[in-house]
Amino acid sequence: MKSQARLSARAAVVESAIIAESARWGDSKLGTGFPHTADTWRSARNNTLGWFNTRSGTLLTQFQNAGLYPNVSAPTMSPSGGPVTSTTPLSMNAGVSTIYYTVNGADPRQIGGTLAPGAQSYVGGILSNVTFVADGSSGTTWRYLDNGSNQGTAWRQSGFVDSAWKGPSRGQFGYGEGDENTVVEDNPTAGYNAADSNRYITTYFRTTFTGGSLTGLSGLTLNVKRDDGIVVYLNGTEVVRDGFDPVAAIGYLTPSSNPADDGQNFIPFANLPLNLLNTGTNTLAVEIHQTGAGSSDVSFDCRLTATRSTGGTSILLPAGVATVRARVLDGAGTWSALNEQEFLVNTSAASAANLVVSEVMYHPADPTATELSAGFLDSDEFEWIELQNTGALPVDLRGAYFFNGIDFTFAMISNPTTLVPVGGRVILCKNTLAFRQRYGTGFDALIAGQFAGSLDNAGERISLKQPDSTIIFDFTYTDAAPWPADADGIGRSLVLTYPVGSPDPSLSSSWRPSAVVGGSPAGTDATTYAAWKTVNGISSDAADPDKDGLSSFTEYIHGTNPGVPEVVAQLQGLVGTYPVGVPPVPGRYLTFSWQRNLTAGDVNYVIEQSTSLASNSWSPVPVTMVSETVLPVPAGSAASQVTCRSTTPFDSLGKRYFFRLRATQR
Repeated sequence: MKSQARLSARAAVVESAIIAESARWGDSKLGTGFPHTADTWRSARNNTLGWFNTRSGTLLTQFQNAGLYPNVSAPTMSPSGGPVTSTTPLSMNAGVSTIYYTVNGADPRQIGGTLAPGAQSYVGGILSNVTFVADGSSGTTWRYLDNGSNQGTAWRQSGFVDSAWKGPSRGQFGYGEGDENTVVEDNPTAGYNAADSNRYITTYFRTTFTGGSLTGLSGLTLNVKRDDGIVVYLNGTEVVRDGFDPVAAIGYLTPSSNPADDGQNFIPFANLPLNLLNTGTNTLAVEIHQTGAGSSDVSFDCRLTATRSTGGTSILLPAGVATVRARVLDGAGTWSALNEQEFLVNTSAASAANLVVSEVMYHPADPTATELSAGFLDSDEFEWIELQNTGALPVDLRGAYFFNGIDFTFAMISNPTTLVPVGGRVILCKNTLAFRQRYGTGFDALIAGQFAGSLDNAGERISLKQPDSTIIFDFTYTDAAPWPADADGIGRSLVLTYPVGSPDPSLSSSWRPSAVVGGSPAGTDATTYAAWKTVNGISSDAADPDKDGLSSFTEYIHGTNPGVPEVVAQLQGLVGTYPVGVPPVPGRYLTFSWQRNLTAGDVNYVIEQSTSLASNSWSPVPVTMVSETVLPVPAGSAASQVTCRSTTPFDSLGKRYFFRLRATQR
């Protein structure tokens, strides 16, 4: 809950002061031996945080009783928003009442209460209750561990083997109240349940259930009886937390607050995420915590239920972002409150498999006279970074954040910079006004915003995480060889050579200098062989219009002009000395150099070796990058000199080796 998060954030600010305050004044009112401590404050904080869990339902009832909120319940949706496919049916339920809905974000109810144009009616299906986990002595069986041990986090996962735990047994579990069906152990002295101050803080529980068909499900609800605090995991993901700070880490010795009902009632936690359910086996894992080692009792039982709608209207949402709004209209003409859910149809969460940093302008050229007169005095203001969706579905970047080098969090809104289309690109700027001054306003729709911090001219670590802190990518570039020197201050950018091939961004060989000064934000300076032939009026791969002995494809891979006779060494080799190892020791290695077309994004260059020149004897040479330098070439061309060296010492090679440069289309 947002309210819990806000209160928790404010509490974190004052917690250190509470420690000093309680140390000074903690026993001023209660007398010696009964002081208020920081833990007293923490327990009160947790009680207040837990109060929010049931407050929504209570408040709605109060509003309804005062005539400020309709008594007609809003419809439920299944699934309840989030990522879905275009073949996933959306179902709703609201009993016997009529549901009206839209899928474009419009309200189905107009001001005044009339039905909005374009609103569609939904015919509900037959409703039934589904019980996945049952409570009580005839309910679901559980495995449990009550030995006070630290189970870490593995026990929450579906694959954890709990056969050594106690059970299977049924609820209610606990001790100290006399209403338990299964009594759990409370301290190292087995069977000793008298009041003491050495009771285990945490007891663990696990059970499994079969999901079955998930079609038409809604209202996944966990009702729990807990004394004192509880954390619940569904298939390894936390879904319920009560009696604790909502964001703080919880260990096996973390005490909880005492629930207001002392664990006597079932408390509902509604609308749990249905997308966590599997059609096959599911695991529900629970940890119950005491308020302290002197707590006198423990209670736990629970039931997990949902509602299924069978039949009725089946809604298939269009690809992209679909905002569904729905209301119930009862027979008396009373509208319910609005249920609004956003669905990301045929989209994918950002990951290393579908998102890359495709271009980095980390050391821009100095400001021009015009830019200086406009007030942009530092080249750093023109820094930018470009991301590209290389996957087969739109990529969801909402809430993703950079946490090294630069700081930036993508907004929780839906637009082309947060839901990146297939092949789409997104730009982050150091200074948006400076970027517009240099590149114009044509890229505004693709600028996600300004980042804080700077891209270090000497090298920087660039890291992006999903909202749940899963790393999307994390790599470091530098300005030192073998990284492209031309990207360091003369106006060229770092360009990922073959983005759709998911190259390793931590390797200098995955990058090249941009073909043009200024880079190519929101686009690419790369071309294809087919496009190059069209531009140059060439139809045959073997054609040699300038009669210089180089075929069309050879001209393309080296970045030479097919209309001007040129002499270019296709591959040069020499023996060079390089310091290798730590500490570095000089060694002799074969060095290879060739000219490559910077815009040939569809070409793969490989050094190969053979001892016999036989057609089946060639194999790739393991090499490491040495340098890449942009060459002065005729206008309309862009080429660089690439230098790399073999990783095998020259003196360990045989007496006869042949080497060649092999260039192929990807």
